[in-house]
Amino acid sequence: IKASDFVIEKARANKEVFKYVVWYLTSTYEASTIMGQEAIFVDLVEKYYMTNQAYWLNASQLQKYIDRAMTLKPLLNGKIAPNLILQDTSGRYHSLHDVNAKITILYFWDWDCSHCSKITPRLYEIYKRLKPKGIEVYAVYTENQISAWKKHLIEHKYDWINVYDPTGRSNFHQVYDIIATPVIIVLDENKRIQGRRLPVDQTESFIEYIMNKK
Repeated sequence: IKASDFVIEKARANKEVFKYVVWYLTSTYEASTIMGQEAIFVDLVEKYYMTNQAYWLNASQLQKYIDRAMTLKPLLNGKIAPNLILQDTSGRYHSLHDVNAKITILYFWDWDCSHCSKITPRLYEIYKRLKPKGIEVYAVYTENQISAWKKHLIEHKYDWINVYDPTGRSNFHQVYDIIATPVIIVLDENKRIQGRRLPVDQTESFIEYIMNKK
């Protein structure tokens, strides 16, 4: 963020260079695949777009940047994860913030998603290995084929916290920016986001790192 601000301020000497540098940095960090760098995108939007300095955008284009930044801002590393209170297979409600665990894996998935079918069994193996160390999984089913979902859980014996939103009131797709599945988010004991959209093959080592760091 400091480096971006430094370069942008230097670029102010020329209007077109300023435009290009702000656009380039914003585009780069919005699309970054490096975990945590969305914070740079949010910072750029707040400093340069929400202060009417992005003169090259019309109102509609500007609003898209602002909306995107405001969606991501509550999901940045270090933020307390927005709470979810969802139903399990028997109709009982479970609050994400009430999960008593040193580390909570918030997992958005769909049993009928081809990618999820590869990721979920691997995540479950991680869960079984780390559960004795105080790990829990809050697994949110993102679709509405409830009977098939319940059958799938029984067949595969996924005995972590399985929940869904039958009414759609939680609006978790928007709140957690769930465009596609699966999505793995790691929360600490205070439900602060430590990592988002982690690859499953890095999840276990990342959790071990977080726990050792503490």
